[in-house]
Amino acid sequence: MACGGLLVLAAINLWVFSQTESRVYNDVAEVPRTEFALVLGADPQGDFLDERLQAGLELYQAGKVERLIVSGADYGPDYDEVAYMQDWLVEHGVPAEAVQPDDEGFRTRASIRNVQPFVRTGTPVVIVSQAFHDYRALYLADAKHVDAVAYVAPDAPMRARVFSEVREFLARPWAFLEVMSM
Repeated sequence: MACGGLLVLAAINLWVFSQTESRVYNDVAEVPRTEFALVLGADPQGDFLDERLQAGLELYQAGKVERLIVSGADYGPDYDEVAYMQDWLVEHGVPAEAVQPDDEGFRTRASIRNVQPFVRTGTPVVIVSQAFHDYRALYLADAKHVDAVAYVAPDAPMRARVFSEVREFLARPWAFLEVMSM
C-alpha cells in the first residue's frame, strides 16, 4: 500500500515537471522581456529569500522586467516578508516605485491569484524562486490562467535543500488536488 502511494506521488511530481519544465529558465539572457516579475516570499531569516531577491534584481538590472511584485506574508512587525523584500530591493538600487508589494501572499496559490490583476493577457509574468518551487508555482499559474515563466534563484545550502525537496515532493500532489477541485 505504501509503495503504491509513493508511486502515485512520484507520478504526480513527474507530471507537474513535464507540464512546466520548458518554461523554467536558469540563464537571465534567455528570460523573455516582460513587465512584471513575481518574487515569491520566504522566511527573511531563512536560506532562500535573499537568493530570490538577488535573482529578481538580476532580471531588473538586465532589463528583462520593468517592475517587481514582492509577495509574501505579513504577520506584523516581527515577521514581515514583504517589507524585508521591499527594503532589500531599494537598498540594492531598484527604485521604490518599481516595487509592488503584495502582503497577502501567505501561500504560493495566493501569490499567483494576487498577481492576476497586474498581468495582461499574452504578457507573461516571471516567477522567481528556487527550481524546486518554480515547477509548482508554474503549475498553479496555469490553473489560474496566468501566463507565466520562471527564473531560477540560486539554491540554498544542502541542509535546507533536502527539507525543501521533500516538502515540495508532497506539496506538488497537494497542488494537483487543489487544481482538480477548482
